[in-house]
Amino acid sequence: MTNTTPISFDSAQAPAGEPLHSAGADAEALPPQTQSAPKPAKKPSKPDRKEKRLTKALKVEALLARKSGVTLDQMGEATGWQAHTCRAFMSGLRKKGREVVRETGKAGKSIYRFAAASTGAKAG
Repeated sequence: MTNTTPISFDSAQAPAGEPLHSAGADAEALPPQTQSAPKPAKKPSKPDRKEKRLTKALKVEALLARKSGVTLDQMGEATGWQAHTCRAFMSGLRKKGREVVRETGKAGKSIYRFAAASTGAKAG
């Protein structure tokens, strides 16, 4: 158990108008406080809801929609994602019903693109 004693300050310890602690020469070197900081500028207005924000997902979808397709390296450069993240994103697109086709390019690298939309009904 610790012994605690209450601390009391008498008004006789410091002259009126001076703090109870001694700040020394440092207190005189400080500049006086300014009244208030300037108010921050108004927030920019919100963009129109019709404008879509260019997200990483939209960037990848645009790359996949190109006729030449896109490689994993190109997706990674455009988004900053690693290859496994790019493949996972394409897997999510497949789960949403988008058909992503993989082909082997001239250099042996895989090229991904959206499959051409079929206009005719499937024969059954």
